[in-house]
Amino acid sequence: MTTLKKRGKWSTEEDALILESLKKGHDSQTILQRLIDNDPQNRSRELSTLERRINHIQAQHNLKQSVDETQDLRLLFRSKEYYQTLKLQFTDPELEYFEALWVSLMQQFREDILESEEMQLKQFITVDILISRGMIERKQHIEEGDKLQKEIALEYDKGDGFRDDTLLAMLEQQLAQIRNSVSSYTSEYTKLLDQQKSISKDLKANRDARIKRIEDSKSSWASMIRALEDEELRERMGDDMELMKLAKDKVKDRLSQWHTYEDGKVDQPFLTPDTVKGEDDEDRTD
Repeated sequence: MTTLKKRGKWSTEEDALILESLKKGHDSQTILQRLIDNDPQNRSRELSTLERRINHIQAQHNLKQSVDETQDLRLLFRSKEYYQTLKLQFTDPELEYFEALWVSLMQQFREDILESEEMQLKQFITVDILISRGMIERKQHIEEGDKLQKEIALEYDKGDGFRDDTLLAMLEQQLAQIRNSVSSYTSEYTKLLDQQKSISKDLKANRDARIKRIEDSKSSWASMIRALEDEELRERMGDDMELMKLAKDKVKDRLSQWHTYEDGKVDQPFLTPDTVKGEDDEDRTD
C-alpha cells in the first residue's frame, strides 16, 4: 500500500463512497482500499481516521444495525455449501452481484425462508444473471453489426469496378449472422424472463404477494397481544365495547316490544327465549 497520506476535510465524494461501501457490507480495510483506488494521486487515509469517519456516517444515516445485519447475511451466504460451486459458475463481478441480491432478498423475506425456498431464490438470481449476461452479449453484437454496416456502406460507395465483391459478400454474411444472433438473444431473454416470473410467483416475491404478507403480519395474534400492552389502547377498546353493549341492549329492548301489524294483529318479534313476553306483560298494544 502506498505511503502517501491524505489529510484534511473529507470530501463529498469520499463520504459517498464510504456510504455506498457500508450499504454493501464492506469492512474498513476494503473501504480504505477503495478510497485509495479512487484517489487520482493514490493517497491513503489513516485507518484509525477512516474508522472514526465510518462511525460518524453510520450514526448520521442510522446505518449501524442494518450494516451489521447485512454483514452477518454476507457471512452466512459465504458459508453455504453451494457458494464454492457459484464461484466456479460466475465471474467475480457476477458473484458480487449474486451476493448483493441474495442479501437484499433475504432481508425482504426477513430471513424466514425454508431450504426449498432458498433453492428457488438461488435459481431466481441465477436466471437474473443469465438475463444480464445475455443482454450484455446482445449489446456487443449490435455494436459489431453497426460497424459491419458502416464497412458495407463504404464498400458500396466505391462504385462499380472499385468495390471488392468478395469482401462485400463476406461482410454481408457476417452481418446476417450477427442479426440472427441478436434475434436469438431476444428470444432467449423472453424465455428466461418467463422462468424468472414463474420462480418469483412461487416465492411470492411480487408486489401483490408482498403487500398481502405485510397486511397478514399486521393482524397476527402476536401483534394483537403486543397492541394490548398499550394502556391507552386498552381503555379506548374498553369504552368502545361498553358503548356497543349499551347500543345492543337498547336495540334489543326496542325490537322485543309488542308490534301491531297492518292486519291489526298484535305480536312480538322472536329474538331469543329471554325476550318472549306473556299475554299479561306490560306495553302490549291492544
